[in-house]
Amino acid sequence: VPPGPCPRTLQMGGQPAVTQQPKTVEWCIQNVLKKLKTSCGSALISPPMSLGKCDGFRMHFIPGHNWAEKQRQSKGKSAGDSRSEQQQKEQTQQGHSCSDPAHGALRLKVDGIGEGVQLKFYLIVGKCRQGPFLCDFSDRAVQEVALAVNWSKHLEANRQNLRLTLELTQ
Repeated sequence: VPPGPCPRTLQMGGQPAVTQQPKTVEWCIQNVLKKLKTSCGSALISPPMSLGKCDGFRMHFIPGHNWAEKQRQSKGKSAGDSRSEQQQKEQTQQGHSCSDPAHGALRLKVDGIGEGVQLKFYLIVGKCRQGPFLCDFSDRAVQEVALAVNWSKHLEANRQNLRLTLELTQ
């Protein structure tokens, strides 16, 4: 299943073909909870995608501090964790960093940096829309957007799939 719309070539009368740039791209992460457990909470990475003027970019889904804490708590309970509450709290605080927002984040990575390569878009997590965001790739190939919602509340029913959609504003 392709990750999203691909550029289409339109033939208009006798005029040369015009390439239409995709306005939206969707990444459906199937069985996201199982994949996160397998990857020990590391970022999940999409296949290469195209959106607007950005060809070959990838999305990196980071599950966030809340998800990581929930995993630590469930492991602690099931393994009969003998650490004190204070020790657990200290470890949790040490594991939380600026690049690990509470509800997770979406990183966008382009193949190369270029003059004037920008994306202004909305991020849709499941059916919840947030933004608009502006990512400027002129000086950094990786940009990050923190999720404002708990992504685990927006999984597809009975499938445990997470849909992340970027929708250009212009």
